[in-house]
Amino acid sequence: SELISYLAPAWFLGKFPHKKVIMASHTADLAVNFGRRVRNLVSSDAYKDIFPNTELQADSKSASRWGTNKNGEYFAIGVGGALAGRGADLFIIDDPHSEQEAKTGRPDVFLPAWEWFQSGPLQRLMPGGAIIIVMTRWSKLDLTGQLIRQMEQEEDVEPWEVVEFPAILNDKPLWGEFWSIDELLAKKAGMDVRYWEAQYMQNPVSEEAFTQDRVRMFNGFVSATTFSIVAPSNGQTHPSGGAYVRVNGDFDAIAIVTTEEWHALEDLLRSFDAR
Repeated sequence: SELISYLAPAWFLGKFPHKKVIMASHTADLAVNFGRRVRNLVSSDAYKDIFPNTELQADSKSASRWGTNKNGEYFAIGVGGALAGRGADLFIIDDPHSEQEAKTGRPDVFLPAWEWFQSGPLQRLMPGGAIIIVMTRWSKLDLTGQLIRQMEQEEDVEPWEVVEFPAILNDKPLWGEFWSIDELLAKKAGMDVRYWEAQYMQNPVSEEAFTQDRVRMFNGFVSATTFSIVAPSNGQTHPSGGAYVRVNGDFDAIAIVTTEEWHALEDLLRSFDAR
């Protein structure tokens, strides 16, 4: 966030003071906070030493909406907010899903951001513009997951460059000066595998979730079109479909993307004598 949501838009407007930037986050307050920080940076003496041709407009008082002396614009908004009349040369989306909702595990909490993304940012992007999404991974159904799925399924869709920073890469800590490998492994051992794989390893659904020491009981199957681990539902089949597997005493629903994946899980459960 520091690099993409704070420094990047300031640099962009310094280089292109006539361009338009839109900043979005899961709440308007968070987006406006970024707007305030970027505005204050642009108005600083240190910034003027680097970008002497970019200044704030005299009437730029609002942290959520301000302009440059070259008619450039910065606009901050919450995910789901109205974008009518707005355009963006650079559209930044920082954490489109709230932690509280994402941790419920319900597939439906991720859908509003995806629908807003298609009806808003994609349609408001100026020719030659760019969208940058920086976020914690939560699920195969989160915004990044939807974009990856779309790239895999649609040949003509514009490709995205996906940059992942797993906490452990090639058996080494990604940032050893900050977290040692022993500290990371201790975190992993004390954390639900779903949170570790999603938030630390950028891999929302992991095979480790189905290893023998975690799979306890299989409880039925209904076909589904998505794959995700969702919140407990009293041991009943989730409305979206899927198989319920008891993991460490709690029911988690797993919806299967394809018949092949279902058979793979079925074979895995059979091999563990879980039925």
